[in-house]
Amino acid sequence: MLKISCFIFLTTLLLVIVKAGELKCSNPTENPHNFKGTPSKSGCIVLSWKPVPKKKQGCGGLYYRISWGLNPEIFKGLKFIRDWTKSSYEICDLEPKTEYFVMIVANNIYGEAIGPEPHLNVYSG
Repeated sequence: MLKISCFIFLTTLLLVIVKAGELKCSNPTENPHNFKGTPSKSGCIVLSWKPVPKKKQGCGGLYYRISWGLNPEIFKGLKFIRDWTKSSYEICDLEPKTEYFVMIVANNIYGEAIGPEPHLNVYSG
């Protein structure tokens, strides 16, 4: 077993604490880009986007919140996408040939992304 002097142990512990204090944890600094919606089969919409790059995610736990409804004030559905690398999602069980307002927001353990929230109006299939 390796014996470490008390001085070396305390010095190492102090360096770890100082380095941990230097971490800058924050919300994601951007939302997904190229957010698009396409009507698909009857009552469905296929959404696609470019995922948030790792360096723009802030501190850990990035996920996407997708919400949709007939207008921006009243959302009828909500889906959390926990895999930050995912770049598409299909919403189904919608009223066919109806216009929906859809929004995607990046979130992490510190809150929502800073910046404009990508949104669009798209008709269901």
